[in-house]
Amino acid sequence: MGPTDLDALLDIAKNDEDAEIRKLAVQKISSPWHLNDLLKAEQDTSVQNVIKEVLRKYRIKTIKNSIGAISQEILKMIEELQPKDKEELLLSAKSTEVRLELLKGFDKQGVLAQVAKSDSQESVALTALAKVERENLIEEIKNDAVCDSVRKKAKEMFATMQASKTDPVKEKTDLLFQKQKALLAHATRLAENKNPLSVDAEMQRLYAESENLNKEASTLGLQNQTEISAIFAKHNEAVKAYRDTPQPSQQTPIEEKTETVAEAPPPEPATEPVKEAQPEEQKEEDKLSEEEYNAKLPLLQAIIDRVNELDENGDFNEISQNVRQAFYDWKEIVGEKKTQFKNIYKEFRSATSRFQNLQEWASWHAEQIREQLIKDIEELANAPVVLENRAKAFAMLEQWKAAGYMPALKIQEFWPRFKAGLDKVMDSVAPLLKEQEQGQEENLKIKEDICAQIEELAITDGEWADQLKKIQELQAKWKNTGFVPKAQNHVIWERYQNAINSFFKKQEAHKKRISEQINERIAAREKLCEEAEALSNSTDWRNTPKAFTKLSAEWKAAGSVPAEQYEKLLQRFKKASDIFFEKRNAYFENVRKTREEVCIKIESLEFDASNTESVAQWKKIEEEWKALENNGYSKELNERFFAASDRIWEAASKANPEIAKELDKNWEAKHGIMDQLKNIMDQETFKYKTMQNVRNLQIEWEKMGRCGAAEAEISAKFNDLINSFLSTYNDQKEIRSNLDKINAQKKEELCKQAEELLARAQNQSLTRAEVISETGSLRAAWKDSGNVSMHLAKILWKRFNGACNAACHAFDDIAPAAE
Repeated sequence: MGPTDLDALLDIAKNDEDAEIRKLAVQKISSPWHLNDLLKAEQDTSVQNVIKEVLRKYRIKTIKNSIGAISQEILKMIEELQPKDKEELLLSAKSTEVRLELLKGFDKQGVLAQVAKSDSQESVALTALAKVERENLIEEIKNDAVCDSVRKKAKEMFATMQASKTDPVKEKTDLLFQKQKALLAHATRLAENKNPLSVDAEMQRLYAESENLNKEASTLGLQNQTEISAIFAKHNEAVKAYRDTPQPSQQTPIEEKTETVAEAPPPEPATEPVKEAQPEEQKEEDKLSEEEYNAKLPLLQAIIDRVNELDENGDFNEISQNVRQAFYDWKEIVGEKKTQFKNIYKEFRSATSRFQNLQEWASWHAEQIREQLIKDIEELANAPVVLENRAKAFAMLEQWKAAGYMPALKIQEFWPRFKAGLDKVMDSVAPLLKEQEQGQEENLKIKEDICAQIEELAITDGEWADQLKKIQELQAKWKNTGFVPKAQNHVIWERYQNAINSFFKKQEAHKKRISEQINERIAAREKLCEEAEALSNSTDWRNTPKAFTKLSAEWKAAGSVPAEQYEKLLQRFKKASDIFFEKRNAYFENVRKTREEVCIKIESLEFDASNTESVAQWKKIEEEWKALENNGYSKELNERFFAASDRIWEAASKANPEIAKELDKNWEAKHGIMDQLKNIMDQETFKYKTMQNVRNLQIEWEKMGRCGAAEAEISAKFNDLINSFLSTYNDQKEIRSNLDKINAQKKEELCKQAEELLARAQNQSLTRAEVISETGSLRAAWKDSGNVSMHLAKILWKRFNGACNAACHAFDDIAPAAE
């Protein structure tokens, strides 16, 4: 039973007792209105689920193929979609407006990212991007998105996210804590000096700096540091006690030297200390010329200015590097002629002295970092061996390099320990790395194949939508493929990017082709409008509607055009159609009124068969009705007219033998038609040809004259016979359909048995005689398996007969002995 037989399908879907049969019927119904009615009436849950699934597929198909502005019907369908269906349609719907509507309220990050990357419509991709919140997805979009504007926007969003991670208050707090810690360490070392007077000036400077740091801490809402206040108090007591204690008048040279070293600022870590104590007189050859001296002074002053511009609140590592560079540059300029630059060197030392504490802290901080890195690398070396350990080890190595300055002796102490752990990690992952390299070679082959496919698509003509879908699949495959060997990474990436760019250059050609197609479709619709306008003035009420039906079918098949132009053309087409059908309706309304007038005339006629004038009026009315027969049909008016007409014919036949003879002749002819119909029904051969014969009898009956008063009775009997035939014919048709299915299953099973027999014959598990015997049995069973439709019979017979023949000939090339 075909899907076009809607009434029969609905009857089965509503009334069949077998739920499985109802399911099959439901699956062939494509009308959503009928399906919704069935869903309301259906009680079986399994059938309800089938109806819901058919409705779901209908919605998806309708929404997917929708083009142009979104109708209220489409909006309602979108609201009823399940989340998984929305995901599918976001990637496959043809309409930009539909995809934008689907994005409303949609928040699944992975799908949004995929839409932002793959959708070629900028508005859709940007809308999807605006809903993406995860940083890793935005990073993917900025690299892989099809639209340039989307990649640019994603880059801006990614940069904003990165910047937002920085907390300025936290940075200030950390910096303040580091300064306080460095100042505390320096003050602690000074407090250990046996001569408190020698370090009193430096301690007072540190105290003033500590007060400034406490003020900054209060601004940030932090507690003041109490440890350094205790150190200052202890130092002041030591100074007072030292002053109150009598001191020897003279000091030994060693004591003088100790005090001098204690009072002197510590040397910079990246340079050698400049010896300030020089003999007052120098040899003439050690002095620079005045010209050379004056040339170097501005360079040295520039170094001092550069140091003065450094911000104490900046990054410690950066400050330390800049100060060390300043000492290096100074030494390069001055060389061995240090004495002549003694005065400006004091200015340089004064500029760098403010960073002394910071550099001491930086050195201590670097020691702490590297101590922790040594522990971490040793733990990693003893951890379970996985490939990720290599990346972690390299990350630790980078942290080691970035930890900052340390004295050379400390480096010599720390580095061998760290290096031992690093080597142990690298040795442990070496076998895994080799396996990874093999996997990377496989990944390289996969990515080369992907590039080749994209390059082929870039130069191959085809349906743009299909090719774009294929490209998106290849992009997803690329993304899911692992790393390639490092040496090939740049090369394969460049090839991939070039292939992708080449493909999307085709988009312009595609747009041009689409534009041409749209122009062709517009021209086709304009032609249909012209044809409709030409038909709008037609008065061929019978054939012109058929012409309009044909034009409507061509209109539906003319292809999509932009909504604005489509609406204008549709209004033009409908206007021409409306003009014709309004005129046609007006015409038939007039015909109906004329028929009613004729009915009134014949009903009001006081017929007298003996009155020639009355007979003439009757015949005139009959002619008027006959002239209206081809101008529309009304069952009500026909019955009304012929009821009166048959009564007059009967009355006329009593007075006129010729009329009586004509009525009798018609009665006998109609009885003959009824006898033919009864014979057809008695034969019980309800085939298509039988139906055609019955249709011909109906046409013959309509053309035949009437029988007067007996017409009503004989027509009722004829209609009963017709209805009985049609009912039996439809029942037989359904029986034949079911029987065809059963017979088809039998023949399908015989085909399988014949194919199995062929396989056994080819394997020589049977002898020739056994094969021939079984083939005969199968052919006999085929004859008894009944009839199926001619088309299916040809297919199944070809399959069955081919297998049987091949089985019988399987032994043709085998010698009798071998057999």
